[in-house]
Amino acid sequence: MGWLDFYKVPFLLILTKADKLPKNKLITQINTIGSELSKYKYLSGIIPFSAVTGDGRIELLKTVERHIKQKDIRTPKILTSAVA
Repeated sequence: MGWLDFYKVPFLLILTKADKLPKNKLITQINTIGSELSKYKYLSGIIPFSAVTGDGRIELLKTVERHIKQKDIRTPKILTSAVA
């Protein structure tokens, strides 16, 4: 995270295993982590996620989609001289 912040690369923190905590403890944990990581200017958000329940899945996918739409994504050129 320090490296990403130093080079001004926006990043997102995904808290996995969100189903392991009761909702009120999860909110407390997110707030605690958020305040401890507030020094990182390029931390764009924290998303709790659970592969078991699917919680956070839609938010994560929408965030990734929004990021992709904001970027100019191009297909990398294949270097034919490097292909044997």
